[in-house]
Amino acid sequence: MITLFCFPYAGADEKAYALLENLATAHLKIVTLVLPGRGERYHDSMPDNIHQLADDCFRQLKGKLQHPFAFFGHSMGALLSYLLVRKLKEEELLMPLHLFVSGCAAPAVVMTAERREMPEGKEWKRRLQETAGIPAVMLDNEIFWLVYEPVIRKDLTLFKQYNYQEQPPLDMPITVFTGKEDNVTADEAAAWQKETTGQVSVVSFSGKHHFWNEHAAEIMMIVKNNLQYKGNNVSPQSFSL
Repeated sequence: MITLFCFPYAGADEKAYALLENLATAHLKIVTLVLPGRGERYHDSMPDNIHQLADDCFRQLKGKLQHPFAFFGHSMGALLSYLLVRKLKEEELLMPLHLFVSGCAAPAVVMTAERREMPEGKEWKRRLQETAGIPAVMLDNEIFWLVYEPVIRKDLTLFKQYNYQEQPPLDMPITVFTGKEDNVTADEAAAWQKETTGQVSVVSFSGKHHFWNEHAAEIMMIVKNNLQYKGNNVSPQSFSL
């Protein structure tokens, strides 16, 4: 059994990756972390920076990493998964077999001046619909602005305040998923190679920022192919993701 720990994107809760969970198998378990301020942790205070949010994820995972595992994260979740890998290395704990990141430029180049800007007014509403994939009907709902929008805004604020700190490269493979209509460039995706001595593969799909929704089956096939035969005590003949 290999566990794929999934890290939510901005504003997402424990149901964020239901599409991936539906594609799990007997040998691949999907576990989505629950961030504070949403879902079953709605009443928990949200942290002041993304490193504190990563520490929260670390506390959730500590003690659950005895079995082979990998990480997957989309957008803010990709950065969180990367920070968790760094934390595990610092603590000299078991490392993921593979890091899968989606819709996120490499840490060294992710925060351009343009990306640090927080849109307001009509531009904020437009980006919520076009980039975050929020349906127009929800944007006209008062409950959305009272309950959900503040969480998305807080998450994005933490994400946009991230400052890269160069560290020695990791030693693990990284697969980068990008959307051809998203704003992550080919060079920004390839820059993940700076973070590891392992192989970095970039796979592009059609679609905007949340392209992964339309390509969940293809993404899971790539995940399964990369993790195949890597479980402990599992032979190639008996292992089928």
